[in-house]
Amino acid sequence: MVCKDGLPLSAIESEGLKLLLKTTAPLYQVPGRKKLTSLLEKKDISLREVVKQQLTQAVWVSITTDLASVTPKGYLVVTGHFIESGYPRNVCLGVAELTPTHTGEHLANDLTFVLDSWNLETRKICSITTDGGANIIGAVRKIMGGERSHVPCMAHLINLCVHQALSKSEKVTSVIEKVKLIVAYFQRNISASDALHAAQYKTGVLVPLELIQAVYTRWNSTFYSLERFTQLARCVSQVLLSGCHRTAPAMLTTEELAIVTDLVVVLSPFEDATNEVSGDKYMTASTVLPIVNCLHNTVAEASFVNEDIMALNDALLDQIVWRLLPLEDNYLLASATILDPRFKMVHFRSPMRSSKVLQWISREMRAVVNGNPYEDSNTQQRKVERPCVFGSLWNIHDRLTKQEAAAVELPGSSDELHPELKLYLKMPKVDRTQCPLKLWLDLEKSFPILARLAFKYLTVMGSSVASDSVVSHLNTTASDVRNRLSPAHINMLVFMSSLDYNTWFSEI
Repeated sequence: MVCKDGLPLSAIESEGLKLLLKTTAPLYQVPGRKKLTSLLEKKDISLREVVKQQLTQAVWVSITTDLASVTPKGYLVVTGHFIESGYPRNVCLGVAELTPTHTGEHLANDLTFVLDSWNLETRKICSITTDGGANIIGAVRKIMGGERSHVPCMAHLINLCVHQALSKSEKVTSVIEKVKLIVAYFQRNISASDALHAAQYKTGVLVPLELIQAVYTRWNSTFYSLERFTQLARCVSQVLLSGCHRTAPAMLTTEELAIVTDLVVVLSPFEDATNEVSGDKYMTASTVLPIVNCLHNTVAEASFVNEDIMALNDALLDQIVWRLLPLEDNYLLASATILDPRFKMVHFRSPMRSSKVLQWISREMRAVVNGNPYEDSNTQQRKVERPCVFGSLWNIHDRLTKQEAAAVELPGSSDELHPELKLYLKMPKVDRTQCPLKLWLDLEKSFPILARLAFKYLTVMGSSVASDSVVSHLNTTASDVRNRLSPAHINMLVFMSSLDYNTWFSEI
């Protein structure tokens, strides 16, 4: 209750809880606040030992990190991702209070402190995924001895692409602002909100929908706001034109409403891409480059009659070229893509880059043969389930796969590639809905060396959404009703709230 639901310790003194326990368990003695604090601290110690053991057994660990601002303090949130007993694990490793400067050196010290508290060696860390800020990149460089272990958050980059492109169109921005004003009016005016519900009831809707406000810091919120507005446009129009709400903003014109409808179509692939890469229960690094290529082709092939929408589409394409296509230079993401049997080299746009990555993988395979399994980073895994995604974004992948010749043409330098790698590349690709980790379990006996590297790179996270989710819980934990919590207790509560049922009730 205190850990999972974000309730303050004083909740045990509430009259409602006391009445409930007196009725259901009259012999149970409710612990006081000091006793509850002591119990939480003991449970925290035992659970940390369980997770430490899991981290020790894991061959590779992927880290995601994010900065959180909970007035008036700042925090560094760190999550760890690894495979344990055949399943992906996701746990909050720490919440460290930041110094006011937030420099790269200070962040590096805070991050090192969190990792050291788990006895987590840097050689076991295959990647650190962040939002790409200069200070946090500097911290990664200081800890890992370079930037090759850094992965920029794909979801954050998509969000930047959309907001930057939208800001370049005055007409589109003006329409979005009008939608925001209308949404704000319905959210603060009870009679207007009730009228909107009544209008929906008349159309046969049993559970009325609410308008959604766009928030800059919330990913895809503009898309969700516009999508909901198009769904309720007729009912909104009836309320605004009824004459009962004279202070309400004007309803959109037919032309403006058409722009909103087109905006939903334009932004839909970006919403699909964000959702696909934002999972934290499965590995996402190998999907980043395929998603980028599919997104690029989808936007490049789009066509709209409205000139403003077409200009926005072109601006989005420019943002993809500038922010997303360079991700192909990231060796971690590129290696994960090649070692995913569903994708291999289908989505590489530069033959030179794919050739360099193949050489990189071959060198690592030889390092493994020579007895250095940690030569550049990580894993060991078992069966993992991954949700099947059937979206229009992946139609591009299906088309490219069908177009690809049955015989794979290896790069000119293929003679230097490891024999296992060459044989793997010549094998046909599998259906994209299959789990890559499960596929590698079947291939492990035939490709023992390559499988070790595949498990390493498939452990990498393509976004820092897991840390962002912890930030949301941190806002609840360090709320006004819990303002007396110390940083140590905040760290303790956020850590325990991130654990699943099996870990919570594990025995050491």
